[in-house]
Amino acid sequence: MNKNWMELEKEAQDRVGWRMQVGGLCSIRSNRRK
Repeated sequence: MNKNWMELEKEAQDRVGWRMQVGGLCSIRSNRRK
């Protein structure tokens, strides 16, 4: 049960990191348009 919780925690962190990377790329593109 504890092991399963750690796996879910890792997935959550990976999703957050992925969102930050995508958000950073979007912000860089919008800045270049200006």
